[in-house]
Amino acid sequence: MTSGKKILLHSCCGPCLIYPLKKLQSDGYEVTGFFYNPNIHPEQEYTRRCKTIQDYSKQINLNMILPPDYAPNVFFEYIGDNAEKTLRCPLCWRLRFKKTADTAKAMNIGAFTSTLMVSPYQDIDVLKKIGHAVADEVGVEFYDCDFREGYKIAIIISKQENMYRQKYCGCKFSLEEQNKK
Repeated sequence: MTSGKKILLHSCCGPCLIYPLKKLQSDGYEVTGFFYNPNIHPEQEYTRRCKTIQDYSKQINLNMILPPDYAPNVFFEYIGDNAEKTLRCPLCWRLRFKKTADTAKAMNIGAFTSTLMVSPYQDIDVLKKIGHAVADEVGVEFYDCDFREGYKIAIIISKQENMYRQKYCGCKFSLEEQNKK
């Protein structure tokens, strides 16, 4: 990759933004953040994550694109009756990757990636497969770096920064699953 190449970084939350951003910047990318997560439930959780990422982005001087409104209906319409984790998660990832890729293309940014790829709780192989499929469909590049090596570093930094750190992936179903534990 050449120095100064632009990339749109889909960002699920503030803590997960930390390492992928540092890695991309150290690799010479000009990064723009993109917070698009209609899966997050309930609205208070969405607002808290959005504010955390907005505040952190301002602190580190990162251009972060935020959605105009909370729109969970987009998520529920997209996944339909697929509440089972093995079905809903790939659908959710595809929904967010597609919006990110479309936004990158509209902004004349040639590549995108996601902070989802830092989490040891996500299926990295499925994320990569979906990312490449969406990239081919839209006509932009998918940067499929496995950011998981920086997960523990991001946790330490997020604690030092007193960031809000959620205890579940984000959707209604993952919240219900977490509450059962």
